[in-house]
Amino acid sequence: MDYTAGKAEHLIQESGCGPFQVLIVLLVNVVNKVVTCFQMVFMAFGIYNPGWRCPSLINTTFTRSNSSTMLRNVNIIYNGTPNTDETVLVAYSNNLTEASSDDIVREYPFTTEACHIHKVCQNVEFNPQTSTIVTEFNLLCDDSWILSLIISIQMAGVLTGAFASGQIGDTFGRKRSLFFALGISGVISIVTVFATDWQVFAAMKFLTGITLGSLLNFFYLLPSEYLTSVWRGRLVIIPSWHLGGIVFAVTAMLCKDWKLMHIIGGAMTLTSCLAAFWVPESLRWLEVKKKYKKFEQVASKMISMNTLDCDTRMCQTDMLSKVENKSQEIEDGSLVNGNASPKIQKEKSYTILDIFRKGYRVNTIIIGFSWLVPTMVYYALGFGVKSMYGDFYINLIIMYSFDIPFTAFSLLALDKLGRRAACVVFLTTTAACLLMAAGFELWANLEIKQISAFVLALLGKLSAPVALAAITALTGEFYPTVVRSNGVAFGNFVSRIGAVAAPFLIPQDTGSIYICFGIMGLMSLICCILILKLPETKGRELKEYFEDDYEV
Repeated sequence: MDYTAGKAEHLIQESGCGPFQVLIVLLVNVVNKVVTCFQMVFMAFGIYNPGWRCPSLINTTFTRSNSSTMLRNVNIIYNGTPNTDETVLVAYSNNLTEASSDDIVREYPFTTEACHIHKVCQNVEFNPQTSTIVTEFNLLCDDSWILSLIISIQMAGVLTGAFASGQIGDTFGRKRSLFFALGISGVISIVTVFATDWQVFAAMKFLTGITLGSLLNFFYLLPSEYLTSVWRGRLVIIPSWHLGGIVFAVTAMLCKDWKLMHIIGGAMTLTSCLAAFWVPESLRWLEVKKKYKKFEQVASKMISMNTLDCDTRMCQTDMLSKVENKSQEIEDGSLVNGNASPKIQKEKSYTILDIFRKGYRVNTIIIGFSWLVPTMVYYALGFGVKSMYGDFYINLIIMYSFDIPFTAFSLLALDKLGRRAACVVFLTTTAACLLMAAGFELWANLEIKQISAFVLALLGKLSAPVALAAITALTGEFYPTVVRSNGVAFGNFVSRIGAVAAPFLIPQDTGSIYICFGIMGLMSLICCILILKLPETKGRELKEYFEDDYEV
């Protein structure tokens, strides 16, 4: 039995995708997503170590393992870049070795020698040009694990927010949930600069994560419920997130101050809340909640903006009348495409458990895993920039800049291949790149693996969000309106498990980064196989109720 849409679907089909939809996408999916990305990826800069030195050990003797090393003019570089105009003397392999700055970066970014010196150092001095969480709370060596913990705490908050926001969005509406979370996020970002220790900072990051997890559900959900099938597929490949990453990377390179970064991020977030004065509630949500008066107001607003070539009042009356006639059978709950149909129970309350009902259960589990893997890859490689070869800021900008032109492949794949096939193709690319990168790290010489591993990791990171965009589109089209927010929230929730695990895949030593590449490559390969079991949703109209079901 075919599915026939309700009033909202018919109205959107009749009105088309015009200025009304463009403005919603711009305000919700572009502007708000940019500022959210800025806050989400902050820790890629926060965990950066700009370099440190120990003045108290100058012209002193450092004893370790029955050997003594005289340290003069010591400038220990720990995953950072020293001033290029100075020659430094460093303790290396128990010998006093004179080396240029370039040699330090290549040969001495991570060694136990630096941490042994750090233990006996009484007054560590960080590079004064850069202020990060590492420099603020002295998180070096034995305390470096705290950096991964803070990222995971933030992602645990994102996980919590993603889980809770599904029910909140289906109960209170998409718009209200979106802008409430956005406002709270901006306030918390600014308050975070007053953190007195890393524990308070981590707590603030958890609260920030809750709001960000909520926001991630609605950036796609709210605009998609105003779009036709063709444009829903294109919505997920708008490079809003990548643009936010570029804004973040450039701001980090210019500011180099974690407190100023938080203030800028909070100010941008609060400013974006002004969009709430225009952005309407989801037309589909208003319909299923029987808020008919508000439904009519929003419908009239959409029609008036999209039908500029005729008299507004006449167009509204004509279109609403046409939609009313076309949807009468659905409203009566008695006929669907001329066939007998049981009356739809529109007053039923739905929860996240409904996405696990019979016929949906296995697909829901696969969808969850398909959200988890590309998210884990994206954040592990994004936060792992500090562990890669080359200049930190340049690598950070490259990581996000290359995402934008790559979205052209996304548009082609989603339009031509469909949601499921696009996800498989790009996840296979991710798997191949990461497994090859692991191979180069293991067996290639230093000169080759420095370049090849970074390029392959970059390609893997570029492919992962495209796969995530495809599975996001499939998820939004797979579930009916009454649980769509819960369906997207579940995917988001599971993806945050991957984000929580991602920081612990990031090695402190570049020599073991092949383990990170290998694990993520194998998981991507397994995910590709499972996705083949999912149905293709390209071209299908959105369902409103489970009773409007097509074959799943």
